Amino acid sequence: ITTDNAKAIIQACQLLDLQRLKDAADKFLSEQVGPATCLGLASFAKTYDLQVTSECASKCMLHKMEDIVRLALDHEYKTLGEEALIQYISDDNLEVDDESFVFDLAVKWLSADREARESKAFEVFQLVRLPLCKPDFLFDEVEKSPYFSSGQCLKLLLEANQYQLLPGRRESMASHRTKPRKKPSAPLQCVSKTSEAAKAGVVVLGGAYGSIVDQNSSKCWSLKD
Repeated sequence: ITTDNAKAIIQACQLLDLQRLKDAADKFLSEQVGPATCLGLASFAKTYDLQVTSECASKCMLHKMEDIVRLALDHEYKTLGEEALIQYISDDNLEVDDESFVFDLAVKWLSADREARESKAFEVFQLVRLPLCKPDFLFDEVEKSPYFSSGQCLKLLLEANQYQLLPGRRESMASHRTKPRKKPSAPLQCVSKTSEAAKAGVVVLGGAYGSIVDQNSSKCWSLKD
């Protein structure tokens, strides 16, 4: 099984009912899940009921959303189903430094098939936590979006603006849209290996969740904290 034939093998197994080979290809495909491939593999996994790949894609969406928004190809947003999108952007455990990434994901998903999806705009944007976006982003991006020119989406923008303008009343405006999401783990600044701090610290190079392996990141914690 290779990256070139894994999908073809799964399609053939589906026709010939070769479950063991399909499971092996599913496991192999799950190991290819990453920010640049997540959307496409998530859609393929759903079509062919690939449980391992689907689980890895879901984890990747939650943990690597910002990278996915940067790297995914436009056509991949068209293959992402509405149910999956709503599942991801409604999750409190979605890791983002800034809610603007979630807004961008929603816009790209709607714009990928605007004629068919425009009627879903409010259903999608009500799950974006606009009150947590920065005021300049609300003014420069959200307000100028054609989806927020009128109707229910405009009410969401007004709600966000009021939340930003009236900090003393935020408690009375609390809702699921004002609840902060989980923040990505922030590494401490690494120190020289010859320093005293380095001798009392932990450095982690790379990592994995499920079968998704990250070989490029590094994190450093000081045991003095």
